[in-house]
Parts: sequence; C-alpha cells; structure tokens
Amino acid sequence: MTILESVLGIGLIIALVVIVVLARYAQLEHRRRLKKATDAFRLGGSQKIGDISQLLGTFDVLTKYDEISLLSSTSAQSSMDLLGRKGNQLDFIEFKKAGTPLTKSERQLKGYIDSGQLKVAYRIIDVSWPEDIKVVDRQ
Repeated sequence: MTILESVLGIGLIIALVVIVVLARYAQLEHRRRLKKATDAFRLGGSQKIGDISQLLGTFDVLTKYDEISLLSSTSAQSSMDLLGRKGNQLDFIEFKKAGTPLTKSERQLKGYIDSGQLKVAYRIIDVSWPEDIKVVDRQ
C-alpha cells in the first residue's frame, strides 16, 4: 500500500466519521425542534381548555351567588377567576379542568384561606380627575 492510498483511506474514514456525526447532530436537532413545537401546541391546547372550563364554570355559578365579580388580570398566573358573595360569605373561585393540579400561587392562597391567615379588607379608593380634560372630535 502506497502513502497516497494510506492518506486517501484515512481521509475517507475521517469523512465517514464527520458525516455520521453531522447526521446524528441533525437528527437530535430535528427531535428537539419537533418536541418544542409539540410542547407549544400542547400548551396552547391546555390554555384553550382552561378558558372553556372557566366559561362553563362561570355560567354555572351565576345563579348560586348574590354577587359575582369577574377578575381579569394581565397576569396569566392569577390565583382567582371570580369572587362570589352569598350573604356574609365571600368565596374566592378558581376554575380548573377536573384533575388539573393547583399552581404554587393557588396553593399558597388556599393555604392562607384554610388557615385563617388571609386578611381581607374592603377598600374604597377615590380618584380625582384633573380639571382640564377635553374630549373633542378629531378633524
């Protein structure tokens, strides 16, 4: 075997190893991206199911309370969906699809309520409007 044949043989082996490593990397990257897309799709579906559960639950409790207050939040992690008052009882209501566990903040709020540590206050906050507000049609 000549030196040229030896160099070509080693070059061929190195090329095959590089091809195998790149193919394996591409396969792992494809699996990672597929998992990421699947997780995003699943999360979106879970959010929709949660929203539908909240709507169904809201309609169910409308007639069970004297007053219902819908709580909207810019935080997706809010621990409450509704406040319901019946007589002298105030209920903090969180709708969950059956079997879905409570989040950390929901468990914490429930713990405060169950242990009697939650302090509740009725607050009235006055808002003063400036004198110079003008509302006019745009030209």
